[in-house]
Amino acid sequence: MPPNKTEADHQTERELFAIATRYHHFREAHQRSPANAEELTAFELDPNHPKEMLRGYPKAIEKDVEQVPDVLKTGKYVVMWNANTGDYHIPQGQKLLVYVRNASEDVYVCFQNLKIKKISSREFLTAIEKTRESDAKLDK
Repeated sequence: MPPNKTEADHQTERELFAIATRYHHFREAHQRSPANAEELTAFELDPNHPKEMLRGYPKAIEKDVEQVPDVLKTGKYVVMWNANTGDYHIPQGQKLLVYVRNASEDVYVCFQNLKIKKISSREFLTAIEKTRESDAKLDK
């Protein structure tokens, strides 16, 4: 991975973090993960949900989180809808939450612990397999 990130890299990281942040706030409010983009978008636009949930975040993050519906419409990201975040047999730092669709080589991902990382294709395949296995175990 190159030591200097491009503006596009920074933008991708901000968008991944914004999607994951909105996802986690939805989960806290509803005690479950969102089922799809429409549900997450509706939650974001819910006038009954106070903006105070983002208090303490930098203003730039607030703006990024507000733009999540538009970002999701681009189709650039894959979100693990209905994610079982309660499986503690696999650390949340190994379970995917959001990743860039159709990455050519290295893949930007956001894990359930909100850690954003650029990983190799091989690491990505391992992470997606662990995430799916974990979710399948919890669904039983």
